[in-house]
Amino acid sequence: VGGIALPVDWRGTRAEFDRLVARFEPRLVLDDSAPGLGWPLLQRLDRLATQQPATDPPADLLDRPLGYSLTSGTTGEPKAMVVTHEQLHARFAARVVEGLFVRDDRFLSVWPLAYAAGREHALCLLLLGATVVQFPPLFRPEELVDAVDDRSITAAALSPNTLRDLLALPRRGRPLLDRLRVLVSAAAKVQPEERARVREQLCPRFIDYYGSTGTGPIAVVSTVEDGLAPTSVGRPAVGIELQIVDTDDRPVPDGDVGEVRVRGPAVSDRAIGAGEGKREGPRHGWYYPGDRGRLDARGLLHLEGRSADLIKRAGVMVYAQEVEQALRRHPGVLDAAVVGVPSARRARGQGYRPALPGGARAVQGSIRDRDRRGSSPQCRRQGRQGTPAVVLDAAIVPPPPPLIA
Repeated sequence: VGGIALPVDWRGTRAEFDRLVARFEPRLVLDDSAPGLGWPLLQRLDRLATQQPATDPPADLLDRPLGYSLTSGTTGEPKAMVVTHEQLHARFAARVVEGLFVRDDRFLSVWPLAYAAGREHALCLLLLGATVVQFPPLFRPEELVDAVDDRSITAAALSPNTLRDLLALPRRGRPLLDRLRVLVSAAAKVQPEERARVREQLCPRFIDYYGSTGTGPIAVVSTVEDGLAPTSVGRPAVGIELQIVDTDDRPVPDGDVGEVRVRGPAVSDRAIGAGEGKREGPRHGWYYPGDRGRLDARGLLHLEGRSADLIKRAGVMVYAQEVEQALRRHPGVLDAAVVGVPSARRARGQGYRPALPGGARAVQGSIRDRDRRGSSPQCRRQGRQGTPAVVLDAAIVPPPPPLIA
């Protein structure tokens, strides 16, 4: 019919919905639960299903938008990438060629359809003729394992945090998800040691891919060798042309760190909202996902951090991701996030908030700090493994029981 879809997360607030309506001016809002938002354009899906289908001829959809894929958070101006019919089809093709999905799959869909990856995975499988089994969010890891067994699931895509929750479950003599033909991870980076544990404890056939809302898959780790380096996110996906460029958009030699940019039939070339006119997003025929990286001699892409995550400390530029990776290698750290924080001692410090098992306690110290005051021996040893000097100021608390959303 030529309509443009704007998938919205039902868990949003009224204020968030109102901002979306003001920015995108939808002509029709479809909902299957009637949340009582009071919009005159709200329509219940069950009522529409009783109406006679339209007899208008099909619209010309060549190079026309299929949907607006939201990328912004819950505050500020909404931001969306425009995805055409052809671009979405190219993303489907890349996932099939890379081995993520096959026609005979029974796929467990655990991500909300408002999320780009959750929506694209489900649509791709349905077009293939596969079966999609919806599994509502807010579940415990044990429930997911039972669902794979009870529903004869052959494929699933999970976030790294969900994988970590599954890895924390007791072992039972065989991989927990060994019924799966393939286990896919997206949405964030998985460390090499985590990939090894996933193959051993969860599913031997594991594929990890890096992508964005505006591109679909950018790079794929489908072999053990491609994912051995801590920074590696694999080889460019099918249909993706990838370059590393400097601040003047000039390609840099292999091995040099610069800004990642990509183009191809699956890549969005237009943004709406906060993405318009920004360095991150579509620009001059390329898409800039906002990551810094490098290409090695084997053609593998290595991510060195977000362009916006460079933190200046005592005149030295520090990649937040590099410090996070060092912290995650510590045997007591479940996860870590590094952010820039004001420092009276230096112009800008760097702090992290990891989650450790056991009791709660406060920690202050540094990794490779010159005076070493307050640093635990474990942190100092971890810091010597190639991590820049970093000021740490963190409250360490035990994580709550996992509840996956």
